[in-house]
Amino acid sequence: MEPNQRSPAGRTSDAGYETTNILRHTFIISACLMVASTVVHAANEVLVDPEAENCSDEIGQPFCSIQPAIERIDPGGIVRLGRATFDLWGQSLLIDRSLSLVGSGAGSSVIDGGGPYFRAILRISSKAKNVRIASLSLRNRSRSGGSRAGAGGISHRSGNLSLEGVSFLNLSGGLGGAVHSNLEFGRLRIADCVISGGHAFVGGGVSVQNGPGGSVFVENTAIVGNHAVDSGGGLYLRDVATIQLRRLDLSRNSCGHRGGGLQAFAETVAMTIAIDRSRISANECRESGG
Repeated sequence: MEPNQRSPAGRTSDAGYETTNILRHTFIISACLMVASTVVHAANEVLVDPEAENCSDEIGQPFCSIQPAIERIDPGGIVRLGRATFDLWGQSLLIDRSLSLVGSGAGSSVIDGGGPYFRAILRISSKAKNVRIASLSLRNRSRSGGSRAGAGGISHRSGNLSLEGVSFLNLSGGLGGAVHSNLEFGRLRIADCVISGGHAFVGGGVSVQNGPGGSVFVENTAIVGNHAVDSGGGLYLRDVATIQLRRLDLSRNSCGHRGGGLQAFAETVAMTIAIDRSRISANECRESGG
């Protein structure tokens, strides 16, 4: 058929060609839109579940791994963990914004550090002003770097940190076995937690330092069976303005120098410490202050 010759349906062959091109381009545009729709943007709440068959760190519905989820969450959002063991294989997670990291229970959502490494399982930067960690377990991290290295579990730099229903097991470092906080003017809250089997140079369980305007609040928590090479087998608190310990079980901790259970002292600030309805027993230290 010659160009511009009428077809039996009354349309030219050129018109048919143009219609085909339009359909082809429409299909291409639609396909591009479908691909674009799979790109994950920031969200207020995301789920991490490596057990889900459709998990993807690209699409994120749900995510397979924790770090990509942290990087996609809006500041102040919630990263939820499914019922799984998250093996880090010696790597570290960085929290660089305010958020909540919430598991499905300390016995159900477990972050396993995978052995020795030179960083903590969770590193919380100074950019993260308000962080909440809840309903999960951290275990198995031996942090290298000597007596001045931070904790094996959580390394916290200023800001506000709330730990709720978290289990810390077999974590070691230089400053704090489970948790080390360079508090400054922030607030550290530890509630309904278990901290056991920690080992460090100071603060076998928890080490908090440099808090001239900061506060530490520990409630309904067991800090048991930890060891410090030097001081503070369970808790080591240095230059923190306000300390409140309520319904705390601080037992069977040990150290080599001072404070088998607790070592709290101030060199540069006025410190206020209150202990209420707590059990402090069976702690040991080679030199003084069991």
